[in-house]
Amino acid sequence: MSTKPMLQLALDYIALPPAMAMAHIIKNEVDIIEIGTPLCKAEGMRAVAAIRALCPDNLILADVKPPMWARWRQRSPLMPGPTG
Repeated sequence: MSTKPMLQLALDYIALPPAMAMAHIIKNEVDIIEIGTPLCKAEGMRAVAAIRALCPDNLILADVKPPMWARWRQRSPLMPGPTG
């Protein structure tokens, strides 16, 4: 386990295109890219997949709060169900 501090940046956007643009700019400067709650709520797991594809060498953290996520998932057409 590394004792080196890690740098994390949160993508607290409400749309995927500006989040992707920022991720592209900072991916070589940070260790962890956080998909912030606003982006998770707005884009669902599509945001996580898109940032993972763009930044394969970074740790990706999705800031999802379980109670919020459960309520949001029930109402959201953006979140795929068990069959995708």
